[in-house]
Amino acid sequence: MPKKLIYIADDEIKIQKLIEMFLVKEGYEVITYSNGEDLLEAFKEKRADMLILDIMMPGIDGLALCAELRKISNVPIIIISAKDSETDKIAGLMLGSDDYMTKPFSPVELVLRVKKIFRLIDVKTEERKDSNLLKILDVNINIDSKTVYCNGKKLKFTPIEFNLLLYLAQKFK
Repeated sequence: MPKKLIYIADDEIKIQKLIEMFLVKEGYEVITYSNGEDLLEAFKEKRADMLILDIMMPGIDGLALCAELRKISNVPIIIISAKDSETDKIAGLMLGSDDYMTKPFSPVELVLRVKKIFRLIDVKTEERKDSNLLKILDVNINIDSKTVYCNGKKLKFTPIEFNLLLYLAQKFK
């Protein structure tokens, strides 16, 4: 399984390096940026699995970047910021971030939040896979591929037969 790629945008090099060190230690691939424009351009070329954004950066700030990214992707976003008012947190979450941490923060806590978000994504992916597979007794119906297996043997159905079988199987279950 390939490493998850995380982009970090923060104008403070020390914070970039601290976060990078902790995430790399946990097995993630990390690329850091000092401003939002560079991260946005990189993301358009190669999508990351998660973004960690500071709000106060030169050029495009983290909130504007978050809003811009939401137009093109549902990638998980964690905002880290010295702005700690309720209004700032609400703005970050309303613009599409998945989590908001205030500086100073614990790098260990950040890593745990990253892991939690990836775990939730994995659970949702598994649920989606399971919801597209219908099992009744020895019959397995894959709704996406429109295939049916009985005792491991693939059965052939016309589209109408498949739809009828699927309808009956859904009513039976």
